[in-house]
Amino acid sequence: MNLKSFKVAVAAIAMVGMVFTGCTGEDGEDGPAGNANVSSATFTQLTADWKDPTGTSALRLDTLSVPAISQAVVNTGSVQVFQTFSQNTDSLVWNIMPHRYLAVNTAQTAVTNMNLLASYNVGQVYLNAYSDDRLLVTIDDMFIKVVIIPSAAKVAGVDVTNYEELKAVYGIQEFDVR
Repeated sequence: MNLKSFKVAVAAIAMVGMVFTGCTGEDGEDGPAGNANVSSATFTQLTADWKDPTGTSALRLDTLSVPAISQAVVNTGSVQVFQTFSQNTDSLVWNIMPHRYLAVNTAQTAVTNMNLLASYNVGQVYLNAYSDDRLLVTIDDMFIKVVIIPSAAKVAGVDVTNYEELKAVYGIQEFDVR
């Protein structure tokens, strides 16, 4: 056996030995459950982001760009929109929209119900806020979370209005601000 053949034989034996002996050790922990097709996006919605369509209206509007909302998602998938006023990212409570809460008018003379609504179409989420009494109300800063579930990723029996359930089933990231 010449030196070259000897080196090839030793290399082959070493490779076979590594393949069959492999590394040993304990397995790591399983990662969170999830679905690669489900996506979410969190937006910071500031008071100044809301548009007043007439200049004196109790109605406020804004539009969010959400490229993950495709025509297929609009047709057969699911888009859920949640909001929270919490600034404490350790204890967020996400409210499904539409959401209603009490607010004080800008003149600080009355309390009214504020209504936050969301609708969507391809690539966009439309936000709408208004007070029941048509009073002018300053809308506090908030976070908006959009969860996009394509038809093929839907899981039967999941309450899509419950953020905690969506997070557990689909492995949604808690805080992914854009």
